Order: sequence, then structure tokens, then C-alpha cells
Amino acid sequence: MWLSPWARTKILYFFIRYYPMLALILLIARRSMSCQEWLLLEGISALLLEIAVELTLILRIYAMYGGNRRLMNLMMSCFAIQIAIMAIGLGLGVPKIMASSLCIETSFPVGLVIYSAVSIIYETFLFGLTMARYVKAMRNGWSDVALLSVLVRDGAWAFVIIFIIMIINTLLFTIAPATLAAIGFPWLLALLGAVGPRLITNLRAQAQNNACPSSVSQVDFSMPTDLYSPIVDDDIDP
Repeated sequence: MWLSPWARTKILYFFIRYYPMLALILLIARRSMSCQEWLLLEGISALLLEIAVELTLILRIYAMYGGNRRLMNLMMSCFAIQIAIMAIGLGLGVPKIMASSLCIETSFPVGLVIYSAVSIIYETFLFGLTMARYVKAMRNGWSDVALLSVLVRDGAWAFVIIFIIMIINTLLFTIAPATLAAIGFPWLLALLGAVGPRLITNLRAQAQNNACPSSVSQVDFSMPTDLYSPIVDDDIDP
């Protein structure tokens, strides 16, 4: 990754890889921060990192569907709506905690529940698109293509991990003791920082092993050409 040309996936990789580490270091050193500042950093960091990981998933699905512009517009439109709702959820939930005694939420955190619920819904939507493409590949007889297998496998793992941590966050917001309401955010940062970079590095490694063509004209037309066409040089080549 360090020696490859700069591209959108490389920028996403470095942000997802190293920003969680920086944010967690700052959160651990919370003695120099007020609880309000700590909560603000925690919430904004989680939102930014989830945006980066979901953008990576969107690019992967865009590749799986052969660069379908209509699908890309649909995913980005839903993505924008999700981010807006999540930002509103944080905007409603975090200030209440910050204003309370010792930064402990005393009432039902509707905003934070909305934050988690919207994320779960959108991740399920992306996972559904991934599996729908894989089912179609099975019917067409090329589900065993290595690159497609990597896309589906990593996409499934990312979905499961994000789904689980968001469910846990929702439970912490609603039924756990108030002192534990925000404890899930650092775990979200850590897990996304661990899983997110793999979405890029595993794909690049598989593409290099397969000598994946960088243009449709170089593809063996006995293979699923629509899988490769949107994956261009600046995204996967070393």
C-alpha cells in the first residue's frame, strides 16, 4: 500500500487503518479531557470511520455490479440519507449526555438508538446487494471466481461485525446501566479499524494474484467481464 500510487482506495485505507488508533489513544488519555469533550470525540470519530468503511463497501459493490451507475446513484442517495439521520441522532443524543451530571444519560436516548438503527438498516441493504450478486453468479456458473469470493466473504464479515456491534450499542443505550451507555463506541472504532483495511488489502492481493485485467479489452470473455470492468488501475494495481 505504501508504494502504490495515490487513489481513492488508498486514502480510505490509510484513514480507516490509522485514524481509529489515533482516536483511541486520545480517548485513553482522557485525563486531559472533560467528559463532554471525550463524548464528542467518541461520537464524531465513530461516525467518520463508519462513513469511510461504508464508502469502501459501496465501491466494492459497484465493482461487483459491473459499474452500474443507477445502482451507484441509489447506494449514494441512501448513504447520504443515512449519514444525515445518523448525524441528527448523534446531535440529539450526545448533547443530552453532555449536559447531564457526570455525563450519564438519565432518560431514554432516542437519538443514539436512531443512530444505531439506521446504520443496521443500511448495512443490511448493502449486504443484501452483495448476496443478490453472488446468487446470480451461482446461477450463471461463475460463483467460484476467486475475486468474487473475496468480495462476498469480506463483505459478509464486515456486515456481521458491524451488525453485532450496532446491536450491542443499541442494547447498551436502552437496557444497560446508564454508566455503560457509551462504552460500545471505542469497540466500534477498534473493530472497524481492524476489519476496514482488510476490505481493501484482501481485494488488492487477490487481484494481483489473478493478474486481474485493468480494462475490459484485456479480459478473457469466457470469464465474467462485468465483475472486472469497474476495477481500474488506480484502485487495485500495485
